[in-house]
Amino acid sequence: MKKKKYLNEIKKENFALALTLIDQELAENPEDPELLYNFAICCSRTGNHKKCVSVLRTLIEKVGRFIDRDNVYRLIIFSLIQLHEYLEALDLTDERLKINIGDLKLLSFRAHIMEKLHRIDEAIQIHKNILKL
Repeated sequence: MKKKKYLNEIKKENFALALTLIDQELAENPEDPELLYNFAICCSRTGNHKKCVSVLRTLIEKVGRFIDRDNVYRLIIFSLIQLHEYLEALDLTDERLKINIGDLKLLSFRAHIMEKLHRIDEAIQIHKNILKL
């Protein structure tokens, strides 16, 4: 029943309340991967990107085979960009692109990072490659 409560709040985009509900459940089950993932999403949606990255890194360490692993890394990269940690985001993006060569979201992140690093020609080339895909 509790699960439905926090999921309903997420659907309503009431992320602050969802965070509170998930936090209560995490007290009972601190290593539940679904709870950790949803907690991180809510952190991101409320602007707490630093906590989001921390929770997702914990999730990767503790639950190596989490089903949404690609989305976990995408959310880490997004949060690092929001934190202006462009070089760290770029390193992680490049690492993930070795595994998922044609991932359009990762390529878009990479182009965005290049723009933020004032490497406009590289960003344009990435955008052109995305259009070819």
